[in-house]
Amino acid sequence: MKQTIRIAAEKLLACLLAAALLLSVGAFAFAKNGPYVPEAEDGWNYARLELVELDENGQPIEVISEEYGYPVDKALPLYTDGKATAQPGAVYDPAANTLTLTDFKGNYMLRAVLMGDDFTVCVRGECALAGVEVHGGGYLYPRWGSGLRFTGDGTLTLNAGKKLERGILLAPQEEDAFSLTVAPEVTLNVYGSRTAIEAWGFTGEFTMTVDGKTETVKGEKAQRMLAKSLDGYSNPMTWDVPLGKNAADPTGFYSIAVHTPVIWVDDDFVPDPEKPPFVVVERYIYLASLDLYVRDYDWEKAHSTSASAEEPDEVRFADMEAAAAAGFTPVTDGEGKQVYKEIKYLGNSGSEEIYRDAEGKEYAVGFGPDDEGNYDTVAMTITPIEELPGKYVFTYAKGVDPATLTEIMENKTFDDTFDYAYPEKTFTHKAASSEEPAFTLGDVDGDGEVTAADARDALRASVKLENYASGSREFLAADVDKDNALTSADARLILRRSVGIRTDKDWNGGKA
Repeated sequence: MKQTIRIAAEKLLACLLAAALLLSVGAFAFAKNGPYVPEAEDGWNYARLELVELDENGQPIEVISEEYGYPVDKALPLYTDGKATAQPGAVYDPAANTLTLTDFKGNYMLRAVLMGDDFTVCVRGECALAGVEVHGGGYLYPRWGSGLRFTGDGTLTLNAGKKLERGILLAPQEEDAFSLTVAPEVTLNVYGSRTAIEAWGFTGEFTMTVDGKTETVKGEKAQRMLAKSLDGYSNPMTWDVPLGKNAADPTGFYSIAVHTPVIWVDDDFVPDPEKPPFVVVERYIYLASLDLYVRDYDWEKAHSTSASAEEPDEVRFADMEAAAAAGFTPVTDGEGKQVYKEIKYLGNSGSEEIYRDAEGKEYAVGFGPDDEGNYDTVAMTITPIEELPGKYVFTYAKGVDPATLTEIMENKTFDDTFDYAYPEKTFTHKAASSEEPAFTLGDVDGDGEVTAADARDALRASVKLENYASGSREFLAADVDKDNALTSADARLILRRSVGIRTDKDWNGGKA
């Protein structure tokens, strides 16, 4: 009889776990829980969790990437490329999407990128960080949920010296909603020189849940202090332009060329068999004051025909026949061969941050080449372009150390983004009473017995069909492995106990 009960229990368990899988798939698709996973096998895994090391002024310390050769923030990795890396006192569990900090202290910024709606920081003991940043999708990344939860029974202090403007930065970037949750048992102290908590760039609602009580904060337009920046060009280059003509603009200077997509095979680039060649048209503006050319990006954006997600503003055609139908043709010589013209042009465009030296002279500071062609963070002189008001040329300033310059700050209002800032410079949450509510481990419904119904309730909670506040009687009763999370593993253990299959070690969080 006992064996029969065990077999029946295992069958029921299999059904419950199958249901958990189906329900969790649905819940994950809706809530976007867990770190972002690329849809394609060769897609880039943007999800990242790291501890960024800061200097004494609260600025990230930069090092040159050995892999890519450009400056990156010096950091202790916790989760990159789909793999977790444990650090002393900081361990990330991808399955639970939980970072556990145990007596961890250091001048680090915890940075989470595309880690999902349910990203959780569990605090044990006395912990301290310079701050926490959580970034969602939007401009540079795929759109993915992003949230922040604090749980545990320890104390976490953020930005105690107020070196940073805020202790918590939430940047969902065009996400519809964002949530910050603080569980009753954790003690959280957040400080900022301006505000304790800030949320940037969300388009819907920001919810803040503390001790089980949820407050919905609607976004409001706000001013921020940002680094002054200028738009311009750098790195004059020389190349042979395949000349083209535009029937609608006979005096304009155009290039027209066939582009062949390539892939990397056996240490070499070869044509991509899955992507056909295409034709790209570019327009250039001659700058008489500098005897240089620049790409006319405004024209290209206005005349974009590209369906390419990588280059949305590209004037692209399937072939020369399609380009000719739109009025674009190559310039050829008497023998019908393509005509080329060698030009000097400003190939790189963008915005550079502006700094000032002790005498008040302004420089642009950005990533670029020195006189010997070595790329690093460098200081650059600023030269206005007469023909393009508001545009500049940035040229390497020999002998000027960017570390000796002071960043210029100015107020800017972002009318197209909605921001929220906690109105105080300090946010303090004290842990609730350490006295736990009366409960029986495994008896989730509180009927005095551990049954399959309790396993069902625990399973529903694991896929968010039931919401038990952390520290509540139901939560404590369901969390039989005592990992401060409700998972299908808890449901399985409760089900085994309900039919007399006991493993005290598993039942008590690995303790006999």
